[in-house]
Amino acid sequence: MDGWNGERWLDISNRRLSHIMILVSMNNVIYSECDNLSPFIDKNKPVFNAEYDQKYVDNNNSERDNLCADAKSLSFQTLVLLRDLDDSFRYDCNN
Repeated sequence: MDGWNGERWLDISNRRLSHIMILVSMNNVIYSECDNLSPFIDKNKPVFNAEYDQKYVDNNNSERDNLCADAKSLSFQTLVLLRDLDDSFRYDCNN
């Protein structure tokens, strides 16, 4: 869509925050969008996030460990999944 971006979506979401029960999002960390979701956390709305980048699957240089620590500090519920979504790999940062 022309002119559609994360900031515009976030503005619409913030105006309707009282009507939103949960937020489901993808790749917040890889696209550096976590701070934009703080209004949801501030209003005690659960944020469910999925990350698909291979570096989190492989956990090279503790990338997944760092991701999970950051997600927990932000109160996000985060899963690391394969892009194929074939359920051959699934890591829950909260377990």
